[in-house]
Amino acid sequence: MFKKLTLLCTLLAGSALASAFNWYTPEITSRLWKISKTGQPDSYLVGTFHIGTAQHGTLPPKLDNIVKQSDLFISEVIVPIKPNRTLTKDIQAMQKQMFDFSGNTLSQKIGNHRVQLLTQRLNSAPKLSAFTQNIERAEPWAAMMMDMNIRPQGYESEYGVDYLLSQAAIRHNIKRDSLERYTELPYHFKKLPLSRIIEQMDFSERYKKESHDILIKMSGLYYDKNYAELFRFNADYNRYNHIPDFPKESIRFWQGWLEQDLLVSRNQKWIPKLLQVLPNQKTLVAVGAAHLVDDSGLILQLRRHGYTVEPIAE
Repeated sequence: MFKKLTLLCTLLAGSALASAFNWYTPEITSRLWKISKTGQPDSYLVGTFHIGTAQHGTLPPKLDNIVKQSDLFISEVIVPIKPNRTLTKDIQAMQKQMFDFSGNTLSQKIGNHRVQLLTQRLNSAPKLSAFTQNIERAEPWAAMMMDMNIRPQGYESEYGVDYLLSQAAIRHNIKRDSLERYTELPYHFKKLPLSRIIEQMDFSERYKKESHDILIKMSGLYYDKNYAELFRFNADYNRYNHIPDFPKESIRFWQGWLEQDLLVSRNQKWIPKLLQVLPNQKTLVAVGAAHLVDDSGLILQLRRHGYTVEPIAE
């Protein structure tokens, strides 16, 4: 899940994974892994980076060929390229969750000054600026989600690995499916107390440049295939000790949220779906790279279910 993070969330991801979540097991030497089991078709697992730049906008031939030979392509959610009626309804249902129709405004909940600053940040991102038209009706957690989607200039989801794989699946007429629906995405954000959402948004405002610098470095490590350094970089949070306004109590809270909610919980939820489809279909599974590691990660979970999961060189 290397995507869309403010410095706060990057910091806390490192803290969580350094203390309880193991970034180093299994050792990630490739983003591409072969999944095999006697009597079943071979499948593949790829750890993705959800954004990229124009220079990353072409899918490598080996990955394109794996898509072409697959019966099924599964990503975290179905990327909305040529959405069908069901997918459109799912996205619309998620969007409906994002707004408060009771008449209470976002300014009443988080303060007018924060809403003004958030509006400025969103207007700096052309693809998010439309959200500001109804920003006063937004739920605080939805405003936080939008804030976390502000990316460095030139970095877009359309250049991310998930998007490129989805394009290839459409081009090769491969069925697409997902590990979760759009209506499920807000669940872990909706659980956040208002005070924590405000804390995160304040931190995002103060450290936007630092956040983007870190995301750019992570992107560079991923696309340079320096996976060992990428995971080490995320596990090492001591370099943030110079930040004076980041209480240790806050680190403990966000640690639990990131570790248990965004990674472990979703990993465990996804496995039953994979165990259902892998025995019968040649499947390509694409998830954020952080979902590969740790005892709860997809690689070790699949191995515990009798699968051989081994890295494949590109």
